[in-house]
Amino acid sequence: SQKILVEIIVQADTDAERRAALAGIVEVIGDYLVSEEGSTLSGGCDACEIESVQRLDQSGHGAMQVSGWTLSITALFTSERPY
Repeated sequence: SQKILVEIIVQADTDAERRAALAGIVEVIGDYLVSEEGSTLSGGCDACEIESVQRLDQSGHGAMQVSGWTLSITALFTSERPY
């Protein structure tokens, strides 16, 4: 298996708007990964799924209207090659 890390950063005036935007993006990615095309990344692997979502701490960088999440996506595949 392989891990894919995706960082999503959004900017909005309120925390609620930022959380809604992040949740919407994660939902789109999740829907794609369970679709026929996305579940195998167009045939490149056996299965893909979002394993975890972690919040990024942006406040220390002076970005008060910015929030981010890191998605950990697992891609499972079988290879005929041992390397």
